[in-house]
Amino acid sequence: MKINNRHVAMAILIAGIAAAGCSQQQAAPPVETVPEPVVEVPQPEPMPVIEEPAPVVQPVPVQRPRPRPVQRPPVKVPPVKAKGTYRGAVQIDRGAMQQYQY
Repeated sequence: MKINNRHVAMAILIAGIAAAGCSQQQAAPPVETVPEPVVEVPQPEPMPVIEEPAPVVQPVPVQRPRPRPVQRPPVKVPPVKAKGTYRGAVQIDRGAMQQYQY
């Protein structure tokens, strides 16, 4: 049997589960419970707590090996390819700067 509608299939499935669950439930005869008498049990006295001072523990020093010095290769600077001699700082010409300002 093949059912094309999902809703119909779900309704049949739910109805079957509900019917199976309801048929297994049976009414049990009521059981009368008689309360048991309450018996007082004497509480034992607690043992006295003796606090002993905690022992003092000295921390053990950690010995670590010294790190080896890291040898880095020297930095290679390329040679300067300038022509001429150095004459000092270049002065800025204020007249040339005026043409770029609006």
